[in-house]
Amino acid sequence: SHLLASNAIGFISSLQRMPRNLSMLNEKIENGNLQVNVRQFASPTDRGFLTGLVHEGIIAGISIAAILGSILPVVSESGPMLAQNLRLYQFFGYTLALGGFIFGLRSLVRILITRK
Repeated sequence: SHLLASNAIGFISSLQRMPRNLSMLNEKIENGNLQVNVRQFASPTDRGFLTGLVHEGIIAGISIAAILGSILPVVSESGPMLAQNLRLYQFFGYTLALGGFIFGLRSLVRILITRK
């Protein structure tokens, strides 16, 4: 009962201030003095999330570029022979593809772990 009464008094007080607040808001809009301050990523958690997202995006981009860049050396029939059926450029292409695959897998695992 006491809590209900104090909440009702607070609500009535807010209602009494509303016309004055609306009047001030209208005056600021008419004068062009209305300013809205929005602080995006003010929290360290928000900044950390954004930074992690950017890092994962960069790593995913690098892994995609590595995989795409490995295609040409893998299918290449030129370059010195490293083994009987393996040319040096093909070896570099396979190594690049493996690196891209590992980075991509790492990003995928981190995303799945973060969502839990």
